[in-house]
Amino acid sequence: YGANLFRRLRDNDPNFPMNRKEFDGATNDVLKTGRQHDMTPSRQPSGNVGRKLKCQMRCLTGAALCCLAMSAQAQTPVFEIEIREHLFYPSELKIPAGQKVKLVIHNRDATPEEFESYELNREKVIIGNTQGVVFIGPPKPGEYPFFGEFNPKTAQGKVIVE
Repeated sequence: YGANLFRRLRDNDPNFPMNRKEFDGATNDVLKTGRQHDMTPSRQPSGNVGRKLKCQMRCLTGAALCCLAMSAQAQTPVFEIEIREHLFYPSELKIPAGQKVKLVIHNRDATPEEFESYELNREKVIIGNTQGVVFIGPPKPGEYPFFGEFNPKTAQGKVIVE
């Protein structure tokens, strides 16, 4: 077990700070006494600086990726429609082709309504006097009808992708 662990640690970090004999002594101390060993060899390796730098670079890279993801999400265009008196306003919504969009649906009625579109493969129940969000796309050019499932005869509209 010890040899495999030593190889894994050494192979993953070329600056591993101890030789096999020092490693065996440290792991035997842990197995015999149950106490943690310092695992620091008598000499101070120069590899510690490299490990700290690697860790800092990983943290900075992670933070940069998070910022990039948030900025990409912030650039998503937002479109809004309303449900009033069981009708969609506007009943026709034009959005750009090939780009993901955020559709905010405000239900101004006291009763719930469901935004439903078979062509867009989306459905969302919006409780009365609240709003819901539906992401669409990136769609191809064309017309995509939608309707309110609880009032399908009146609540109708379409998304026009250009």
